[in-house]
Parts: sequence; C-alpha cells; structure tokens
Amino acid sequence: MKFYIFMQGNLHSTPAGLQRSSLQRATAFEKRGLDCVILTNNYNPNHENEMVKLREKGLLNSPVFSMYQDFERSSLDNNGTIIDNAFLANYDVISDETHKNWERAYKNGEYCYFIVRNTQNGEIIQVKELFMSRIVVKEINYSNLGRPTFEYLFDFKTGKKIRKNYLNKNGGVYCSESLDSNGNISELQLFTDKGSKSFKTISSLTLYWLHQFIDKNNTDDVILISEYAEFKEALIQFKMDRKAKNLTTKLFIALHNNHMNNGSVIPYFKSIFSRVDEYDAIVCLTEEQKKDLQELLGKGIKIYVVPHSIIHHDFQEVKREKNRISIGGRFVPVKNIEDSIKAIQEVVKVLPEVKFYIFGRGNLKATYEKLITDLGLQKNAILSGFTDNMNKEYAKSDLCLMTSKNEGFPLSLIEAMDAGAVPVVYPYKYGPKDMINSDESGVITEHNDYHEIAQSVIDLLINRFKLERIRKNTMEISNIFSEDNMVNKWLDIVKKVY
Repeated sequence: MKFYIFMQGNLHSTPAGLQRSSLQRATAFEKRGLDCVILTNNYNPNHENEMVKLREKGLLNSPVFSMYQDFERSSLDNNGTIIDNAFLANYDVISDETHKNWERAYKNGEYCYFIVRNTQNGEIIQVKELFMSRIVVKEINYSNLGRPTFEYLFDFKTGKKIRKNYLNKNGGVYCSESLDSNGNISELQLFTDKGSKSFKTISSLTLYWLHQFIDKNNTDDVILISEYAEFKEALIQFKMDRKAKNLTTKLFIALHNNHMNNGSVIPYFKSIFSRVDEYDAIVCLTEEQKKDLQELLGKGIKIYVVPHSIIHHDFQEVKREKNRISIGGRFVPVKNIEDSIKAIQEVVKVLPEVKFYIFGRGNLKATYEKLITDLGLQKNAILSGFTDNMNKEYAKSDLCLMTSKNEGFPLSLIEAMDAGAVPVVYPYKYGPKDMINSDESGVITEHNDYHEIAQSVIDLLINRFKLERIRKNTMEISNIFSEDNMVNKWLDIVKKVY
C-alpha cells in the first residue's frame, strides 16, 4: 500500500501551518514504516533548494515529487538561448546611474535588452527583450543563481502577456501556457521526452502527470490524501482510471479550516462539497466540525476526525520570562491579531512591564504597526517577524494569545501549550474546545471580546499560583495529540473504507 499526500500550494523551507501539519503527518507515516510520498503540482523555481533546507531542518523525511520539476527533467534535450555574461559580451552594456543593478544592452545603437541583476551576487535575475528599442516583447526570469526559470511573451499592440513558457536549465521550453485577454490559462502545451501534448487545464495536466510520472507501473493499493480538494477533478478521475485497471484507490479529502463564514458555506468549500459522494472519506480536525459537516452534508457522508499531532520538545534550557506574552500566525484578517493588540493596551495599564511579541508575516504588518503606534504600545508590543522556531519563543513566554475569527485546528496552539505558554483564546470554531478545558489547561473567553482577553491575562499574570497550576496541565497536550495516536486514527479510517 502506498500513501500519496497531495499538497495544496508550494512546499517551501519556512512552512506555515498547513504545510507543517502535512510534513508532520508524512514523517509520522515514515516512522511507522508506511510507504509515503508527497506530491505537489505547484511551480516553484527553487524547489530543489527548498527541499534540501527542509531536510537539513529535520522537517522532511519523505520523497517529494514536483510536477514541474519532473517535466523539466524530462526535457533536457530542449535547448534555448540563455542571456548571460557570455551572451552580453557581444553587446554594449551600460549600467543605470540610479539603480546600480540595472543595465541596458545595445547593439549598433539599438536598445535590445533591459537587465536586472541580483544585488547580492551580481547574477542576472530578469531580462526584458525589446523590439524597435521601445516595445517589450519578452520577459525572461532567472533564479537567484542565474538559472533560467520562466518567460512571458507580450502582445505587440496591447502589451498584455499572451504566453508563459517554463524553461529548463538549458533555456529550452518544456511547458507553455496560452493566456487569454484576462491573463487566464486557455490552453497548455507540454514538450518532454515522452512527446508533445496539449491540455485545456492545469487539472488535466495534473492527471497526466499522476499517470505518466508518479503512478506508472504501480499496482499497489493507493491511499490518496488531498490537502483540501483544489484539483478534485483530476484526483477523482485518477481514482476512476485506476479502478478501470482493477487497481484500488481510496481518496481522502483533508480539511484544515472552518468551512463557514458569517453563517454561509464559503464558496471554495461549496466546490469541494459538490462531489462529496465521490470521496471515500472527508477528514476534519475536530469533533465539533464533524458534527457541523454532518448537519450540512447528511449523516451518510463518511466524515472522520484526525487532529494534528505534536512531538514533545524539552525546553528546560530555555528561561521563561515573567510577563512575556507571544502570538504567532499569518498577518491576515482571519487571525484578527488587532484584537490581541487592543487587549494588551488594557493589560499594560495594570501591568506596564508586560511584553507582547508578535511573530509572523503577511500583508497586515503595516496595519499592526500603525495600531501599536496609535495605542502608544511601542515599548510593549513588538513585531518580531517570522521565525521557524516558534516553539522556543513560546517556551520563553508565560502566555500565548489567539483571537482568530475562525480556524481549523491551529497547530501553533498545540505547540504553544506543549511549550508551556498558557493559552488565552477566543471561543472560535474550530479547535479550542477540543484542546482546552477552560481554567484547567488554559482560558477560553465566553465571547469574542478583547476586554475579556485582557481581564483573563491580568488575572493569570497577577495570580501566579493559578498560572503555574494551569501551566502544568497545559503541557500535557503532547500526550493527547501524539504522533502514534494520529497515525492510528488514519489507519483506522483506512480499515473502515475498505
């Protein structure tokens, strides 16, 4: 039996919650001796380097297959023109006076190329080819190490992108996307040593990859776990095609977030649920969400619960800092970090020595900076950027806050509890009720009210005996959500669907 974990989005060396949980599952499967492979059909020009970094960090143990990397490896007979220093030796190259990493290449007085170099190592990272010295007809992009990755072709009249070509290390095209007037893909062409083929969608291209590169000649039973179901059409068809060959495939859809928003099913989840009868199982993270899904989809749908897991870390060498509070997460609206900042304003009126560290990355950084300034919290609230060692930051902290609008089952909350940072959280769906016994292993406020968060924080930081009592229970979380328990639950599902 083989397990395929089909990832959504890029897998990179600083993985966020969904990617981290998938990596942890794959690692736990490998430890149990299960044959597990991670699949990704997202394009990442730095895929190989990112996988090396993940392995060096000990976050990745399973084989990873990338669709675009497989296509590239199968196209190395394709060659093209690489614009590098040797190529430019035949041109008159003039550096820009203002931007030292910009160059313009001329030949016989005609402006031919605009060049951008990496400011760190001087390698070319982008080239724009011009027609008649003024019209950009092609934009070629390179990796930070100067390797060609992809290029855009432009319409002469409108200046819009009409084609995206993916390039191998020789500059040859191995995949090409035709783009319509809105920049959407209208058709794809593939050029590999298996021949040339045309596809209407990335979904059909993905199906081809699964058959020709991943599962070719495999007669084992396959358990295909899809993180969400963005490419459900390809995955369902893959299952049906294997069935036609008398091969067994079970398709599990793993959900990682709340499917509702303001009382309505989120459109993305509507799409997932539109073919719910064709999945062998839907796997969510909490009993509460399972109950809600059964009410929405019907009792006959196979819905199971497998929470995230965690490996206990020993932080005895890390000194916990009195009155330090931390929060970690993406800087996006659903995390609602603004309410945590507002709560801290009330806390520092009573405990001015409190320090609140905010870890993460995202588009709302400037919003948080302004709010911190407006509330006069510059000495108390610190935007600390992203860290891939959040466990250690939690181990330094008395408390962690989480004022999200909704979640699936936040992995960062388990990590905080394992590290002994007592959680003070909103009663959002989903997760807190499955992880925390309020006033026993943390605090769940009655309402989504930052005033309640502030009062709970003040109470715990003043009543240190209560805080330490709760902390002891908090740190038992790793016994409940262990890797062994998680793997056993997945294997139980496999038995039930056969």
